[in-house]
Amino acid sequence: MIENRPIPSELQSQLDGESICFFVKADKEKTTRDLWRVIRGGLFWIVVVGGIFTSMVYELVLGQPTNLNIGHNNLTVSPDDLSPLYGFFTFGAIFMLPGLVFVLLGMYGFSKEGGYFLGTPHRLLRCNSWKEYSAHHWSDFLSETNIFYTNSKGNLILTLKEKLTTKKGKKKGNKSVKMAEIDYAREINKFCLEKISHANKTFKQ
Repeated sequence: MIENRPIPSELQSQLDGESICFFVKADKEKTTRDLWRVIRGGLFWIVVVGGIFTSMVYELVLGQPTNLNIGHNNLTVSPDDLSPLYGFFTFGAIFMLPGLVFVLLGMYGFSKEGGYFLGTPHRLLRCNSWKEYSAHHWSDFLSETNIFYTNSKGNLILTLKEKLTTKKGKKKGNKSVKMAEIDYAREINKFCLEKISHANKTFKQ
């Protein structure tokens, strides 16, 4: 479960003499499932907003003149001259921008490399693609994991006990550690579950 590649210095310096039980590099920062969810959300937003604005000028789509009430003005617009609707179309495009941003972020995620994950008898260490380091003791995790595969690569999600906090200070769901498209996913999942289960039993005693 130890890939033949150099261990980043950010992880090496945090080992504190602990033995290495597994070491892998994730192919992506986010799972393919998450990336497609972002893209679908963006496309849904574009379709809904685009549909709303199109329904307001559907006669033009059919090649017929249409009447629009914009502010206090009643406009008759023909397919041959759409200049009165430049502001209307600009307004619609601005509303569709969030959806486009989500689509682009999802597509960008497919080319963004994932980080490094290193497991020791006591902790899970990780270093993302921009060299940011973090560590979790096995007792920080719940005894539940989610594993699924993308082609020949495994995706492993470990659930933390720590809750997500909204801007208003409310607790919402649990944080997680995601290893996207890694080798040895099944073996690492088994190892993590054993360590988490043992750590939680020890913590309760």
